[in-house]
Amino acid sequence: MVLPALVRSKLAEKVHIKRSLSAEEMEHSLKSMSKAVRRARGGQLSSTVDNWLWKTAEESPQAAVTEENENSGKSGDKVRVDGDRDHLNRRRARVREEKVEREGKWAQKLQRAKEEGNATSVSQST
Repeated sequence: MVLPALVRSKLAEKVHIKRSLSAEEMEHSLKSMSKAVRRARGGQLSSTVDNWLWKTAEESPQAAVTEENENSGKSGDKVRVDGDRDHLNRRRARVREEKVEREGKWAQKLQRAKEEGNATSVSQST
């Protein structure tokens, strides 16, 4: 739940790397394969593996402040507080209202956390 919010605010990004397997990892991989798979591959195993990792975005604090100023609209804009619900049945309309309220609270909590983070980084640098 936190990761999608960090990705939307561009504080985290997904990074692709290729890494070589150690001899220990290759041995473990071969042991975990069935005999049929080992025969099909001819006993050869790829020595590199594709990995996708999450990394914090390297961004200057000044750029983050300008992004906040650009996105400083009503919090309801992001979660569509005033959205049309006439097309929904009663149960779905009720659940949508609860969801919008929950998302609004989450957006406010996230905004406070960002502000506290900026305040602490500013106070630490002085």
